[in-house]
Amino acid sequence: MLRTRNFVGIWAKTVLKGRTAGLVNTHPDGRFPDSLIIYRVILFSGLFLALIDTSPLDGQSPQAAIAFLAEQEKPEFREGHKLPALSHWRFLSPDVARVLAEDWGFALPLHVRPDHIDQLDDPNSDPGRIVRLARDHPEIFRLQLVVAPSRAFDFGLDREDMPEGTFYRNENGALVEGEYYFSPLAPNSAFVRIGRLFAEMIETVERYASVSIILNGGEYGLKKPHFVPQRIAGQDPLVMEEWRNDGRSWLEFTSSHKARHERVVRRALLRAAPDAMYIHYSEVGGGHTRRKMVPDWENHDFLYQPGVSDLAAPPLYFRHANSGFTGQRDMLSQLLNARGQELSMGAAFAYYWVSAGWYRRNPDLIADIERYEGFLKMCYIAGGIGTIAGYFGSRPYQDPVETTFPQFIAQSRIHAFFSHLDEFLLESSLLPGPDRHRWSRDLPAYEFPTGNGNRRVLVRKHRDRDQWLVGAWAADGRAGSVEVEIPLAGKFDLEAIAETNVYLIEIADGLSQKRKKRP
Repeated sequence: MLRTRNFVGIWAKTVLKGRTAGLVNTHPDGRFPDSLIIYRVILFSGLFLALIDTSPLDGQSPQAAIAFLAEQEKPEFREGHKLPALSHWRFLSPDVARVLAEDWGFALPLHVRPDHIDQLDDPNSDPGRIVRLARDHPEIFRLQLVVAPSRAFDFGLDREDMPEGTFYRNENGALVEGEYYFSPLAPNSAFVRIGRLFAEMIETVERYASVSIILNGGEYGLKKPHFVPQRIAGQDPLVMEEWRNDGRSWLEFTSSHKARHERVVRRALLRAAPDAMYIHYSEVGGGHTRRKMVPDWENHDFLYQPGVSDLAAPPLYFRHANSGFTGQRDMLSQLLNARGQELSMGAAFAYYWVSAGWYRRNPDLIADIERYEGFLKMCYIAGGIGTIAGYFGSRPYQDPVETTFPQFIAQSRIHAFFSHLDEFLLESSLLPGPDRHRWSRDLPAYEFPTGNGNRRVLVRKHRDRDQWLVGAWAADGRAGSVEVEIPLAGKFDLEAIAETNVYLIEIADGLSQKRKKRP
């Protein structure tokens, strides 16, 4: 059991220090002052908060986090498993990051920014300590880079020096509404500059230690209509002409150009760290979780495009643009909505951005850990092979460790569980089930009906053997039995529980056999 007194904790107000949003130019109506612009962006995007301030954290000490982790039962990973390391999108002290890497399966994070790169020579600095751990003990510590291209103009690029055509311009050649809104027709050369800026810093890191994972936080450059409405584009005659001649919807048109931009950045960063796994946040890097869920779904994200992220990477944050584990807009249905799009384009596996929620002045916005662990198991059965931890409501040490670090622990335990099933995960496929998805009727549901909307069952089939891996989750926390029929295997009675029961079904001597997999 997780030793924790109170998973909710207290609210700690985040203070914005008047910093600009870098490449994130988000004036929803073109008239808000900068302070309100930043505030609105934070409301609509939890991850953007991490992009504003990734400096060392204050508040509750890292020692409290280390002491909390020391009290917990450590997970048992299979030695030599093939799953990637877990990662996280926040600044953690090297001491805390070291514990998470040594005992809990996480990579060591380093934020790619000039002031951190300048400190690599100093063995007593935080960045210097991180790279030396990864260099001296590569069998234990894998290095994860956090890249925020939204800060490119803070890090040395000049908006006024960007190539012609980078930003929307009106019929008079002036910036639309006087703002630097990226155009879908922005030339590749604009993103060569952005990629080169970060690639040069990554090359410096590589001289100290090999990079295993690169996380690109996205949310920069060409923005989805939720942040930059189509009326902005409508004032650029060249863009409008190109779109009309293209013949596709605005979402398809902008998604393809967003992917073109991001592939340029990806190539630059991977040239600097050729052995790294490259993960791009959502946008074109993961399936659209809200596709056809709401009438204005086309405003809320781009469409998934192959070749941007090495693994599909949609966001799955509890009670953030969803109704939690149950309800009309539940998280598993959103996950399977994204998976259907990704699988249709050949993306067999995923690496999810996840969170059990952050406080936001309402304890109902944080999930209970048992059901969160059950949800994470369903993520892996759906095709996940790792996750990225996010706690975006405030800085980790400003809330008690009981509100944040149980999320790391849950991810670690589930990752360890599936490290013993890695061969099966990597050599199997998610079965489509008999139904269509509840929102995207053109895609399979990728789950099996149980007769109870809160008892969910997913099934993977091994490609070469008559074996099936089955997850049975009680999304509402109320355990109960369900009967499921699996093609070629037969009918089975399963027990759906909050933490998700995982079963291995196989055919031996012509008979189907079922056994429960234990953590």
